[in-house]
Amino acid sequence: MNILKMLIVATVLLMVSPAFAAELLMIHNPDCGFCRAFMEQVEPTYGETPEGKALPLRVLDVTRLGDVRWIRDNHKAGLIDPIEGTPTFIIWDGEEFDRIAGYGGKDWFYTKLRVILEDFLGE
Repeated sequence: MNILKMLIVATVLLMVSPAFAAELLMIHNPDCGFCRAFMEQVEPTYGETPEGKALPLRVLDVTRLGDVRWIRDNHKAGLIDPIEGTPTFIIWDGEEFDRIAGYGGKDWFYTKLRVILEDFLGE
């Protein structure tokens, strides 16, 4: 492949690839009552909140092989700490910045997340 074709392919790939952004990872188990409560109480409107705009939510399901591999591989690489239970919320920016373990209700969750976000955003 000549150099011009390689540059065109590289440019197209960069244009269609989403830019990396920080996100909130939820380590989720569908059999976990606290996970289900979060999914009912917070998840439906999370993306519309200031927190959701700053840290989009990505749910990683411990019953899906691909998600388990992602968790395992990033733990082995030293990018996340061990997962000891669900739900676990990880502030992710290419590595673990901080986490929230458990779920104590909507207000509890947002209070904890706002404190972490202030530190994360340097406010």
